[in-house]
Amino acid sequence: MRFTFDEHISTYIHEAIWCTAIDIETLTAELQDLGVGEERKQKARERAESKKQLYKELQDLEKTFERYLQLSH
Repeated sequence: MRFTFDEHISTYIHEAIWCTAIDIETLTAELQDLGVGEERKQKARERAESKKQLYKELQDLEKTFERYLQLSH
C-alpha cells in the first residue's frame, strides 16, 4: 500500500480498515468462548460497533481513492 499510495492513504487503510477488521475478528473469537452473561453482551456490542464503523469506512472509501481513480486525457 505504501508503495502505491501516499502515507495518508496507507495510514488510513491500516487504522480505519485493517485494525477495525482485526478487532472484529478478535471479538468474534472471544465471543465463542463466553457463556451467557454481561461480558458476552458487552463484547457483542463492541463487535457491532466495529462492524458499523467498518461499513461506514467502506462506504467512504470511494471518496478517499477518488483522486487516484480519475482518468485524464
